Amino acid sequence: MGIPFCVKGNTVKVLTAIISASFLFGMPALAEPFNGPVLGLSLGQSRGSVDFNFNGTVNGSPNKETGDIPMSLDGGEFGVYAGYRHAFDGGFVIGAELGYINGRAKSSSRISVRDLDFSIAVEKNSQFYFDFKPGFANGEGMMIYGLIGYQRTGFDGIYTDNDTGTAKVVKASTSSSDLRIGFGVEYALSENVTIRGQYHQSSFGDLGFDFVKPKTENDMMEDFIEKYDARESVVSIGITFGF
Repeated sequence: MGIPFCVKGNTVKVLTAIISASFLFGMPALAEPFNGPVLGLSLGQSRGSVDFNFNGTVNGSPNKETGDIPMSLDGGEFGVYAGYRHAFDGGFVIGAELGYINGRAKSSSRISVRDLDFSIAVEKNSQFYFDFKPGFANGEGMMIYGLIGYQRTGFDGIYTDNDTGTAKVVKASTSSSDLRIGFGVEYALSENVTIRGQYHQSSFGDLGFDFVKPKTENDMMEDFIEKYDARESVVSIGITFGF
């Protein structure tokens, strides 16, 4: 016998029961996006800061005049990632993710020390990371998760001498290996496609750039090392494809 949908007063109850049953009995299917291998793409916005300390030599004497100079380190970024997740009974999920980020967060400042006028810029370029992600899926196509991971980030430092009339540019590169922590929410669009929103933060510690400048009669600065204490927070969105 079929269900008598035409019976007044019971129609809403029957429809409510069907919808409720679809959520309850559909739980294993909805959990599938959070189980197995995945590939994904991400877009993010980085907001950070850099405390610049000039440890150079001016006219043969160590510089002690500038101290720490705060600069912002902001920019967009694009990433790709791959990973694997395993869903346990009860909704608990453990995942691991390996990714690559290409970003152009940049900070800059112009500095005058005695008779010297120069500009310093720091650019974040590429980043590789590995995250461990424990989470909980609610059985209705949504998962919340935390993350703790390791990242290696490349930076370019750009020194511009504004003193000589014709600006001379000297570049140097360095990298930093650090921990990252954060959290996120992921929602299933289908059994194989999910979208996510994620936040994470990290501190890059002290970055050191060795700028080796050719010495001329117009150059008042000798070879020097600059130290930067950098940190960032990143908000990103992503789309993930399960297999």
